[in-house]
Amino acid sequence: MPKTRTTTTLVATLAACLIGCEESGSNSAATSQNQGGAQSQLGKSVEMGKDLRNQIQGRDMQTGALADSISGGDGVVQVGNVSIPIPSQWTKVTPSNSMRLAQYEAEDGEVVIALSQAGGSVEANIERWKGQVKDQGLPVEPDIQEFDAAGFPVTIVELTGDYTEGGMMGTPTTYNDYTMLAAIIDTGATKAFVKMTGPFSLVGDNKALFENMLRGIQRN
Repeated sequence: MPKTRTTTTLVATLAACLIGCEESGSNSAATSQNQGGAQSQLGKSVEMGKDLRNQIQGRDMQTGALADSISGGDGVVQVGNVSIPIPSQWTKVTPSNSMRLAQYEAEDGEVVIALSQAGGSVEANIERWKGQVKDQGLPVEPDIQEFDAAGFPVTIVELTGDYTEGGMMGTPTTYNDYTMLAAIIDTGATKAFVKMTGPFSLVGDNKALFENMLRGIQRN
């Protein structure tokens, strides 16, 4: 499957204009007034420069915080206020679309593990996943497992059948005899998602790693 890399570049331009005016002549009052106006304009320019600098610094801090919240390092991916330990058997790759914060592969790339963050209720997301996996054209009823980890409710949804992906992002592709393991870590209004898809037998080989990973999450 093709992979795309999305790079966002933030360019900030800061311009400062310093205006001065000095006139010589017999009218000293006019000269003083002109100098006062120049100093006033200079002061305004300096204040504008400070405001722009502070805005840029604030924007850079927000950008850095966002990068930190979705960064992965030393086998751990941070999604919001949750740290998710990634099994060493999986290989980190470039996310195939911009909705994924991180992506891993197993079994020579045949099994894809995607991490993302979104809203919506647990029930609504389960219904959405049911629409992606069908058996003879009908939605598959999932096996659902629930437990708590690091104080957060975790729901794992397992569906096996004909799996279709890419409907909203491009041409849909259907894979036969596939399994989807999709987990929701309920941290509040915004939830962390971990989704593993691949051939039935290969996902089965990685199921224990998937569950152990979720049971090992930590609160940031």
